[in-house]
Amino acid sequence: MGVETELKNWMIKNKDWCSIPDQVIANMQESFAKTPVFAQRACKAAEMIKRGVQPGAGQVQAQPAIKLPTGPL
Repeated sequence: MGVETELKNWMIKNKDWCSIPDQVIANMQESFAKTPVFAQRACKAAEMIKRGVQPGAGQVQAQPAIKLPTGPL
């Protein structure tokens, strides 16, 4: 989030010089507000994978892995 803050501050500081529309800055700030939610979801999914649980397990039954033939062709 530090990089996002730096980018936001730079854009606000240089918006006139670089002709950055106010709407672009507003959209960026709105998007940056969602970063903690996405980070939390990513960490939760990583933890589930680490424990051996597929994210979304229980919602949809996982299909068993297809066993490929082995041996000479």
